[in-house]
Amino acid sequence: MPAYGFGGPPKSWPAPEEFRRRLKEGGYRAFAEVGIQYNGISPSDPEFEPYLAIAEELDLPMGIQ
Repeated sequence: MPAYGFGGPPKSWPAPEEFRRRLKEGGYRAFAEVGIQYNGISPSDPEFEPYLAIAEELDLPMGIQ
């Protein structure tokens, strides 16, 4: 299953609109291997919320490492 991996510090994250475009054009079926916690960021962090909302909008399941 093609999945979009996501991690690193927030400054390395794509802008939300770029993230949406990558998910739509890349044929991804999951938002997975999310590893933000290794940088001390919780999935409930408000800075991560736009990415969760986009994954939900596109009906993609999320997987955290």
